[in-house]
Amino acid sequence: FGLEGLPKDLDRIDLDSIEKALSYLACLPQVDGERIGIYGRSKGAELALLAVSFFPELKCLVVNSPSYAVLEGMKGYRNSGHSSWTYRGKELPYTKFSFKDFIMSKLLRRPQIHYQTDSYIPVEKIQGHLFLIGAEKDEIWPTYESIEKIEERWKRRGTSAYKLKKLILKSSGHMLTLAYQPNSRYKKLVWKGVLADSVKSWQATVEFFKRYL
Repeated sequence: FGLEGLPKDLDRIDLDSIEKALSYLACLPQVDGERIGIYGRSKGAELALLAVSFFPELKCLVVNSPSYAVLEGMKGYRNSGHSSWTYRGKELPYTKFSFKDFIMSKLLRRPQIHYQTDSYIPVEKIQGHLFLIGAEKDEIWPTYESIEKIEERWKRRGTSAYKLKKLILKSSGHMLTLAYQPNSRYKKLVWKGVLADSVKSWQATVEFFKRYL
């Protein structure tokens, strides 16, 4: 979103864009249509989890700092009053922004979100390998809780055809960016620890795709 030819805001983004991208990639002579994966971070992780739940063509998934449910969209810095995502013209169920949760997050100094049941991402439908990465202490939303919930739903499938791996990091936060990118967000954390986590997570991401894609 926010670029030329795309929606202005992170609001009601159509999963049709993923479907079109998959069709395009599968037609390219240099692409193996049976070995297409996806990576996402933060809201991108939310999108990636949804995409793999909807499109079995995606065989391998790495998500960094995921949410296990669809959250409300954004218009600038404000909540949009709509879902972040749509599919075939229909909004996907979402957890609405809660001012009460926001205040409690500030008072308790850790994210508080009461997810609505119908907004859970159906990860049990995923037909591919999954790697979950997140910080133990995430300042934006409860990533550690999301990873535990995703793993719990994953295990309900009763099949071992696909692998699930997780990596929990202790020296960084939500902004766990690609290795060696400047990261001035965490002034109270030891920068060497933040850097080490970013390097470790990115190396693990590359290795996961090499092994399972």
